[in-house]
Amino acid sequence: VEKHKPAVVVEIGTWDGGRAVEMAKVNPGMEYIGFDLFERASEFSDLAEKNVKPHFSAKQVADRLSGFGMTFSLIRGDTNETFTEWADSYADKVDMVYIDGGHSVDTILKDYQNAMKVIKDGGLIVFDDYYEDMPDIDSFGANRVLEASGRDFDVLPVKDPVKGGGFTRMAVMYP
Repeated sequence: VEKHKPAVVVEIGTWDGGRAVEMAKVNPGMEYIGFDLFERASEFSDLAEKNVKPHFSAKQVADRLSGFGMTFSLIRGDTNETFTEWADSYADKVDMVYIDGGHSVDTILKDYQNAMKVIKDGGLIVFDDYYEDMPDIDSFGANRVLEASGRDFDVLPVKDPVKGGGFTRMAVMYP
């Protein structure tokens, strides 16, 4: 974000808004659109998407994002529906998409397909969940989506350990 200074950023998986705040600090004035289940998350969605984090309401996140010099909107619901609908009217208008929502391959694939609709020429798509040494790599994580895309991508060197073994990294694609 600091290097590319994207004017319009979409984040899939806003969670508590922390990543948005980090981006705004190095890129004030950006427009931020955050998608998340927020208070619509459930035990079922947590299980299906391997979510282990607590949930925040859209209001809690909006309160946190206020005052950081960015325009923002938060879109509540499952991105298989909300991002799909939104993407149809925002074709070629987004400079960066950060995919860090659901962890299932099916959800990441759908988010990637919609990201490709909205990304501008010269934009970038960042995948948060590129897995290494993980047991469910065929069902979860961005690996299969990235490899099947046929596009070049870079895996960033920073890695975080995952409870139960393995690591997660970020991968960056320049479509």
